[in-house]
Amino acid sequence: EFRSLPIVGPLPLFGFLYGWGAVLTAIAALTLAAWQFRLGLAATLIVLYVNGYTALQYDIRHAFHAEVFLWWAVAWLGTLGILALRRRRDWRTTLSDGAWKRPALRAGALAVLLLAGLAGPLWVARVYQAQQVAALRASYLSAGWVPVKAEGRAFDDNARPVGSVLLSLDEGLFTHPPNNPPALSHQSYDDYLGIELQGTGEPIALRLHYPSHREFADLSREFLVPAGAPGVGSTFVFAPVYRVLKSEELVANFAGVGVRARDQRCIVNIFRASDPAGFPLYPNIRLQEGGVDTGQRWLTLQRKPLPYSERKRTSHARNLVAAGDFEGGWERGAEIQCPRTYSRVVSVQGPGVHGQFALKQTWQSGDGSASVGDQFGLRFTTPKPGTAYELLLRCRNSTDKELIVSAFQVSEPDAPPVIERLQYALISIPPNRGLQEYAGIFHTTAVEGMDVLLTAFYKGATPGAEAIWDDWRLCEVLY
Repeated sequence: EFRSLPIVGPLPLFGFLYGWGAVLTAIAALTLAAWQFRLGLAATLIVLYVNGYTALQYDIRHAFHAEVFLWWAVAWLGTLGILALRRRRDWRTTLSDGAWKRPALRAGALAVLLLAGLAGPLWVARVYQAQQVAALRASYLSAGWVPVKAEGRAFDDNARPVGSVLLSLDEGLFTHPPNNPPALSHQSYDDYLGIELQGTGEPIALRLHYPSHREFADLSREFLVPAGAPGVGSTFVFAPVYRVLKSEELVANFAGVGVRARDQRCIVNIFRASDPAGFPLYPNIRLQEGGVDTGQRWLTLQRKPLPYSERKRTSHARNLVAAGDFEGGWERGAEIQCPRTYSRVVSVQGPGVHGQFALKQTWQSGDGSASVGDQFGLRFTTPKPGTAYELLLRCRNSTDKELIVSAFQVSEPDAPPVIERLQYALISIPPNRGLQEYAGIFHTTAVEGMDVLLTAFYKGATPGAEAIWDDWRLCEVLY
């Protein structure tokens, strides 16, 4: 969104431009075509060419340079507005003698050409895609699948959901040769897994589980599968799984399918592909037996949040963590988690504080390697599964390094310790002066019965370094 862009982000004056970039650029191209058709066409082609690839790969780091088109459109339309005001006396003459018709015709021709050039190929591509996807779907359902024996047991590590069962698949997988050149120091094996589900009307949470011997090698993935009502037919989930060895050491290894205990009865069969090399692709895909709800929407568009300025304006009224204002001190309620050994917090007053009090955190040593339970943070006990939340806070970082705020899902306090990291650097706070506003968005997993824990830490701390925390607000993202 615009607040992440290099120029617009720091300048709230331009917040009104949020969401209008494409519209302003289109209007600029049409007005340019009204003047000279070739210039309007050239500008349109340049904009489409430079921005087209972001439809395949989009993040702010992939598209930040495209901000120049917004400023070009604003500058061009602003110039036209100034010229129109200076020549406002000529408007009546222009309207009466019909001089406006030719420019309007040129702009209309570009609009028609643009619509035809975009809508036509899109329609042809969708027809072709529908045929290819139908054939691909049939090939997956009719391929040779071999049943795999699954043995259910409780999760036995401290980083997985409470009350879940791991269906261990220790036999029959990864019997094919490695899929990488022999010259490499590691061997990578893959297999293609099929899971048959019978729905109960409620979504089923599945986890492809990899024991996290190494953090970077934890390839675990979660799916929330809308499996349909009983009697509708089976739902099939297909996904690739992997085993990686380096110098005979196991780096990453698929261990089984995790499922909530109540959903274990919904798993009818687990299969592996008899010939994985026969599949042209290894997608994560869900198919419904009998052609019902076969996933016609193969492209899911992410909903666009409301502008940051609007979310911030209503954040106090929507705050889900009341203790985040720190008006009751750090002792208030179970929502605030105090640091245990690496730092201490005290209530303070001062200029710029929202309300009367804020918290001052003073470090004695770095807590970057401390356990989540030892770090300062806030706990939210009633999150919704599969939901986007936004944390907004104010901080003065008087340290000499960056402060990191992370998001975790953790088990309830009276349950065995279970930790699931949602986002490591939810908010990064560089050294600054004065209380400044920061925000970050994260998504909860499909697992129910877990709290959200938001923690702040300082790695490699200088003893005596301080930070002021104030006005933490946790809100569900508005769309």
